[in-house]
Amino acid sequence: MILILSDHDDHSTNIVIDWLKHFNAPYLRINEIDKLKIKAIQLKDSDWDVQIEYGAQVVRFDDITSFWYRRGNFSFELPLFQAETTIQYRENLESTLKHETVILKYLLHFLLKKKRSLGNYNDIKVNKLINLHIAASCGLKVPQTLISSSKNQIADFLSEKKCITKPISEVFFISDSTYSGIAYTSLVEEQHLKEKDDLFFPSLVQENIEKKYELRIFYLNGKCYSMAIFSQLDRQTVVDFRNYNVERPNRGIPFVLPNEILTKVKKFMAEIELISGSIDMIVDVNNNYYFLEVNPVGQFGMVSTPCNYFLEKKLAKFLCQE
Repeated sequence: MILILSDHDDHSTNIVIDWLKHFNAPYLRINEIDKLKIKAIQLKDSDWDVQIEYGAQVVRFDDITSFWYRRGNFSFELPLFQAETTIQYRENLESTLKHETVILKYLLHFLLKKKRSLGNYNDIKVNKLINLHIAASCGLKVPQTLISSSKNQIADFLSEKKCITKPISEVFFISDSTYSGIAYTSLVEEQHLKEKDDLFFPSLVQENIEKKYELRIFYLNGKCYSMAIFSQLDRQTVVDFRNYNVERPNRGIPFVLPNEILTKVKKFMAEIELISGSIDMIVDVNNNYYFLEVNPVGQFGMVSTPCNYFLEKKLAKFLCQE
């Protein structure tokens, strides 16, 4: 049986499941909103015998042949607390029990990684800074990068080149009753820097690569499926193609990586122990390839459909293999 862990509204998962049905492959999809119960987790000799209850169904890990971690996490039911207990007591107890389930979840993902698997929850918290270091050690070009809380130091860096800034971790969304915004990659303007205090929270700035086009690469088990994105032709997307122009979408076409870059990408993915993921790169006006980042659970439909790669079918075939 193929086990899939996903979000309930993930469209890519739906398409992969359609292919699994086409292949007559038995599967079970569990979404993060689904509440599970632990029936038994027993250590027998040197391995764990795991049985979890999903509705009326008992899922045994011994029966799982392949596992696809798409998104989300397992969610377990917590017991109802007695009404006569204090609110503080119930909150403390609930916090303790949630921590207990965290340990159980890590064990489940550890065991599922031993199966034929795509992705793993324990591996999704990638560190962009560490990955830049590893990519460079694998021979890939990376943009010059500075993290600093000093206005003077960033000003010196900016005086030598055009720069962009972006989150140190992931793109984040901030909102309140009067404002909402997303932290896209954006150019650093001297005027913006002048308005800052001399010291501020550590911020990441990188040299701005004058791009010929961007690449979104879906990596699957040693193969790269690449799309060139002509984001530089639209003022709205020239700095960050994720700042989509829905009225005039960027043009995207299939792209073949040079063998030299493909070899380095494969080495990088092996170093960070990922069998799949979405990689962002830039090709500059001099045809140099720059690695930006990798997302282990990034979108791949945006590459699959425009380029006719049928990645959902390829994922289903991978999961069906014994």
